[in-house]
Amino acid sequence: MKNTKIKKTAVFEFIGVFSIPVVYLYTIMGYAIKYFRIHPEAVKVFGKISAGAHIQEIKWTDFDYYFRMFSHDQALTAIEKIYRETYDGSRFIRPFVHLVNSDRIHLVYKKELVERLQNFYDIQNCVNKIAETGGNLVFIPAGYASFESITDTRYDSRIKIPLWSRLVSIVHELILRFMYGIGLAVFPLLLVFLTTRNIDSQTRAKKRYRIGLRVYTQDWGFLFRYRKIDFLLDGDTITRENTLFCIETDISQEYRDILNAKKYNTIEIRTILSTLTYDFIWNVAIKSGLQCSVRSCVFSPAVPSYFIKTAIGIIYHYMIWTRFTEVYALTHYVVYTHFEKYHVVRNIVLGKAGIKTWYYIHSTHHNDLFEKPGESPLRHVFYSYLYYDNLVSWGNVCVEIFTRTKNYFTNYYNVGCIWSEHARRIAEGECPSGLRKKAFENLETKPEKVLGVFDTSFGKGVILQEDDIISYIAGILKFLKNNPEIGVLFKPKKVWEEMMVQMPDIDRDFRDVYEELLSHERCYSVGRFGETCEVIAESDLIVSACFTSTTGEALGARKKAIYFDSSSRFKGCYFDKFPSMVAHGYDEFEAFVKYWLYEISDEGFDEYLKNYVQGEIDANLEGKGITLFRELLCREEA
Repeated sequence: MKNTKIKKTAVFEFIGVFSIPVVYLYTIMGYAIKYFRIHPEAVKVFGKISAGAHIQEIKWTDFDYYFRMFSHDQALTAIEKIYRETYDGSRFIRPFVHLVNSDRIHLVYKKELVERLQNFYDIQNCVNKIAETGGNLVFIPAGYASFESITDTRYDSRIKIPLWSRLVSIVHELILRFMYGIGLAVFPLLLVFLTTRNIDSQTRAKKRYRIGLRVYTQDWGFLFRYRKIDFLLDGDTITRENTLFCIETDISQEYRDILNAKKYNTIEIRTILSTLTYDFIWNVAIKSGLQCSVRSCVFSPAVPSYFIKTAIGIIYHYMIWTRFTEVYALTHYVVYTHFEKYHVVRNIVLGKAGIKTWYYIHSTHHNDLFEKPGESPLRHVFYSYLYYDNLVSWGNVCVEIFTRTKNYFTNYYNVGCIWSEHARRIAEGECPSGLRKKAFENLETKPEKVLGVFDTSFGKGVILQEDDIISYIAGILKFLKNNPEIGVLFKPKKVWEEMMVQMPDIDRDFRDVYEELLSHERCYSVGRFGETCEVIAESDLIVSACFTSTTGEALGARKKAIYFDSSSRFKGCYFDKFPSMVAHGYDEFEAFVKYWLYEISDEGFDEYLKNYVQGEIDANLEGKGITLFRELLCREEA
């Protein structure tokens, strides 16, 4: 039986296999155990000793979202000063500046450091919060105690970090520096030895393409009919022949088969070193790469092990992308949602080869939209230290998340919501849908009006939680009950069956409201892989959970749209400045729906779009974002 009166707590940042004896020892001494993370291999062993002990995982939801996000603001506020005073003139980093011939290489190290700082601040804030509950608290960090020396924050005085833990961290860090340092010294030659299968004695002509599209494991690929990885191809200016699909990560065999079936040109970026020239081996791998690695290796004992590991990654990406530019000649390289630090290396190398890099925004569901008056800024380290030639956005609102942190975009282009073009074309009859007719064909009395309803992500790492979604779906059900003349086209974020597997402990109320909505005679679910643009085009009013992108997508296609803040948690946030756009609570929701469906005239809606939406949410309200994006890519001077 668990001892509920335990006043001594040991908090582990990470429990690995070798931590198990220490955990066991603390339980014997009567400590309650809390931990942030546990190694998968340690779970089974951990379970055997945890029976009867007071052991608890520290979950994301144990703390308020705004509390957890404060660490991002702390890291982004501190990073420049810390980097300038500690690493700016580092002789370890200097060889990499010469390697790529650009000071922008510092962005890779800053990106690595800011993400580690954010984790340090987050853990520190949480442990300090736990200490406020009183009692004797021991904290065993996972090597982050060293951050105390370079930051202005401290652990609560009631928290004790054991001396043995600090010594273990120091020894572990020294071992890592030695191992990574050795690896860095020989890495260019080792990479050639392990990956090269053929030596090409001839210098061959480059394969030329207009566009390179980044393909990776988490993109949407070909899951949808409209929103696909190849949405820019029009068969005229951007074609199968002048586009190269660049596979940067593992992808499924099914994805690969579709690319092949469409006869698209593809390249596996990670295998590009399999065939090299003697010139590449000598000039790139040895004269550039090896010289850089050896020179920096000399100073590796003076920098953290994660910087040495980052340096190895820089050399790897420098070599594969340099080889890429020897084989291929592109005009543009297009990506989305690529925040990972090594994009900087890729983009520097591509830039030296005259290739323009483009980052396009595919969603506006950014955390800064939930920022409340008086709260700390909701910045995120993901959206920092990005380095691209061009940023393609929808309107002013979705640029904000990038401009409030350090980023490096040469040009900003607002083209409007790119996905609105699909909805506009369907609504105007260019691409007939028939979804609405199909949805309600079995009803004797067809709905007079139809709401397009979208839920959104919830749970760990995001602001909306289970209770928010329960009240949101319950509100939709109540509206259907009170308004029998209205139907719903529902586009869920996840597959229902998949959600039940991923979240087996999900609240029974959650299951009940979803099952009730999905079985309602006037609700038609298009499923996880239904077309968002069809739901928007075929509905009279779009209703979105806070603050997912679909409301902006609808407005960009000149379709009426609102947000439903069913739990009334988000009063005072950004979208509240738009009249009658965010309904807080059910009563306001019902009033807003009736206003937009029955009271405002077409002229009044046009005036609303002009006065409030144009420029801010959508650049032009033309529903031609994809077309305008293509035009940018096809300009000679782009």
